Amino acid sequence: MGKSKLRALAMASLIFTTLSAATPNPDANGKLNVMYERALDDDMQELADAIRDTKIFDEMALGLSETLLLPRDMNVVFRNCGQPNAFYDPGRTEIVMCYELVEMFAETFVKDGASDEEVGENLVGTTMFFFLHELGHGLVHQLDLPITGREEDAVDQLAAMMLLDGGWEDDDQGMLLLSGAAIQFGELAAKMGDQEDPAFWGEHSLDVQRMFNMLCMIYGSKPEAYAMFVGPDMLPKERAERCPKEYEQVSRSWRRLLGDHVRPEPETPSAGV
Repeated sequence: MGKSKLRALAMASLIFTTLSAATPNPDANGKLNVMYERALDDDMQELADAIRDTKIFDEMALGLSETLLLPRDMNVVFRNCGQPNAFYDPGRTEIVMCYELVEMFAETFVKDGASDEEVGENLVGTTMFFFLHELGHGLVHQLDLPITGREEDAVDQLAAMMLLDGGWEDDDQGMLLLSGAAIQFGELAAKMGDQEDPAFWGEHSLDVQRMFNMLCMIYGSKPEAYAMFVGPDMLPKERAERCPKEYEQVSRSWRRLLGDHVRPEPETPSAGV
């Protein structure tokens, strides 16, 4: 799998440039720390090395640590879990990214006949979406953020917004990253399509709903540029018409929620007379 050419250093500070902390909390010195445990077999270790070698999660953690006022450290641990999963553990203030989940993503993109570069880009983008989703749970917990509606939907929106507003050198980079996650949810929806009893009671929206919500965020962020996401087997026109306002509302709401938890810009010394 080719190495991703993504660049994420100081991503968070670019996302939240319009925010300023109201009253800095001197005790909010928490940092995000990324750790990579050894995988259980060589094939999975190769995948783990590929993710680690991009350095994108380390760079993103650095940018977020320098931007957000966290009351305590939050570890991000890549490890084997015995099943494809990612979760936030509030007792340990820890985000766990399971190698089995990354492996499942890779198998999906390889099966679709993508090139090595496309597999690498989609894999990193999808893994990043799930990381940011779990980070959202961590922020809701650590910062005691008010959430109305389902938290799972809210942190999906945060992850999508952060990918799309990430300050990438390439204007389309965020869209490419998020579309990889949308593809993954589409594949999962197709795989589960023959279920007689979908989990309507679940805390997550159904995979196909998550896919369409991501497409709506992508299109809503730049309707003119991303018109290719509207049409048959994509985003229905009826939903697309509302997506720019949906995107604007999500972006504005999360910026407001996090506004008091952003590290203030250092003051520039005034020039001497």
